[in-house]
Amino acid sequence: MAQWRSFGVSTIGPGHIAAGKPNQDSWLNWHGNQVDCVVVADGLGSCMNSDIGSTMVCTAVVAEVKRLAARKEAFSWNVFLENVAKRFFERIQPLPANECSTTCLF
Repeated sequence: MAQWRSFGVSTIGPGHIAAGKPNQDSWLNWHGNQVDCVVVADGLGSCMNSDIGSTMVCTAVVAEVKRLAARKEAFSWNVFLENVAKRFFERIQPLPANECSTTCLF
């Protein structure tokens, strides 16, 4: 059986460098025995802490995928997304969510 591998990179744009802003994009991967997960997030540049939001949503998605893989329970999109949102809001505390806005694709 071939093992699936992944890699990636995110670079800060010249506009962010000029403005003294951090890279607001994140990605993370996780490979289990029967589940592979890659998640990418693009922080919204208009939000003060979107770099934190993009990192925290990536960790929230991977944590929920790991939980599901370990329990081998029936998959429900609604439950998955609710749990990811809960984990995300816990991780960004004490920051307000509107300062940590990000997109997420996994």
